[in-house]
Amino acid sequence: MASLLVTYDYAVHCGVLRKGKKMAIEIGMFDELANLTEQIVFDEILELLEAGIAPEISASRINVQDVAAIALNKLPSKYVCDPLNKAYGAESLQRDLEAIRSEAKTVVLKAVQKVLSNPHS
Repeated sequence: MASLLVTYDYAVHCGVLRKGKKMAIEIGMFDELANLTEQIVFDEILELLEAGIAPEISASRINVQDVAAIALNKLPSKYVCDPLNKAYGAESLQRDLEAIRSEAKTVVLKAVQKVLSNPHS
């Protein structure tokens, strides 16, 4: 696997915050890393589209990505890297995700309104 050498000012390496270190990062090393909030937001957008609640937002890539970007910037990210956490998660993770799901409904609707009021030219 290929790797690249990076310098970072602050990063967590083996659970310890270090400053000004160099380390090799293998390409593909972060393939398992996922922001679960992204899936929640895209699920909410899909529900809106399927329910016809926001017919003005087409399934075009631009509009959906605009809505998703606005919503994701308003919601907390929830990154996991363990496939088991993605599928089942700890109890505290599940509580966090439920709170995000609940908030996402409102945030996505507001994002739709924002995109509609500021269309691309």
